[in-house]
Amino acid sequence: MHRPAAKLKPYGIYSGGPGISCSFDPIYCNPNEPLWQKFAQEYNRLAIDTLGGNPSPIQTQWLRPGDVRIPRKLARSRFTTPYYQQFLV
Repeated sequence: MHRPAAKLKPYGIYSGGPGISCSFDPIYCNPNEPLWQKFAQEYNRLAIDTLGGNPSPIQTQWLRPGDVRIPRKLARSRFTTPYYQQFLV
């Protein structure tokens, strides 16, 4: 995929400037299955901590404070739930 220079897209997915990108979006038929939840949480740690991935805050469950940094100037109070408030910087 073509990514613009970081200054042209400073926030969000694929905002790192030119380079190689990869998306991985695992799904499962039962989101309440404990083994699925364990996999998803452990995959978050691998993708974020080990591989340096940038998770999508609207698609990734079980994010921890610090996993995502959302610029406060982009947040609108109407849409900023307590869950998302923990990611505002």
